[in-house]
Amino acid sequence: MIENPDNIVDTDWEKRTREHFASSAQRAVPPHNTIVVGTVIANSPNGVIVDIGVGIPALLDDLQVEPPPRTDMYPHWTKPIGSKVCAKIGDNSGQFVKLHQWDYDEWGPEFLSQIGKN
Repeated sequence: MIENPDNIVDTDWEKRTREHFASSAQRAVPPHNTIVVGTVIANSPNGVIVDIGVGIPALLDDLQVEPPPRTDMYPHWTKPIGSKVCAKIGDNSGQFVKLHQWDYDEWGPEFLSQIGKN
């Protein structure tokens, strides 16, 4: 079920993240700049928490939305829980794997269908 229709930060994002990854086995994080597809777990004050299948949370931050969002849409970068996100692996040396926002024109639906994760 996709939650968060009001585009807000989840007040229980830390709990959601801990519970989601509590029994996950850790796997190697793909190399820097690898394109990954994951599922949104929570919307934190610092960005979107994503499960990319490596057993630890990934953080998609510094999101940009074009054109600039309306002021009544703060925070404009949240995503519905359960939705799919496509991003590139950034820094993986911290508590979270950092993700970079993807470019829709470069990696649009045609690309996603080719890797079978659409």
